[in-house]
Amino acid sequence: MKKRQIYVYNISDSTEIKITPDNLSQQRPDIYGDRIVWQDQRNGNLDIFMYNLSIQKEIQITTSRLLQDCPVIYRDRILWYNNGKYGNYIHMCTISLKGSRMPVANFSANVTSGCCPLSVQFTDLSENSTEWKWDFGDNAYSADRNPVHTYNNAGVYTVSLIVKNENGTDAEKRSKYISVSSSNDKKD
Repeated sequence: MKKRQIYVYNISDSTEIKITPDNLSQQRPDIYGDRIVWQDQRNGNLDIFMYNLSIQKEIQITTSRLLQDCPVIYRDRILWYNNGKYGNYIHMCTISLKGSRMPVANFSANVTSGCCPLSVQFTDLSENSTEWKWDFGDNAYSADRNPVHTYNNAGVYTVSLIVKNENGTDAEKRSKYISVSSSNDKKD
């Protein structure tokens, strides 16, 4: 059987991560949030494995001698076919999220327009987040939860916030959110 490994490419930072070992064929990956499931033959039979990108941890979901096939994942559930002696059955398991849920990104700003230099207080309104990555749209970034950022140049800026916790990642992007005019643009 041809060896296959599963890789993940992160578009935001142009990195590639190999998530499966150099063993037998891994196939039929599916992804939801920061979790990837696939069919894996490393133990001599096809089992279902899951990888959590947030914590970089792999978990074996099934250990049956039967053929586990076509896994899919959505939220905290994994569904797959179990090809048994007497036919095909569909199985589902629920992944324990240890009382925690996926993060949901949200934020506000105390002002969204004004003259430069414009100082803006950003407020994190996200749910279930433990890490924050702000992009203010002017090549400035912050990992603070509620940062203050000063825009020194006139322009219109897109602001984005990426939040994380042990269960995944979410992002909120607001195009043309902050509008900064130069002091010469003031009208009497």
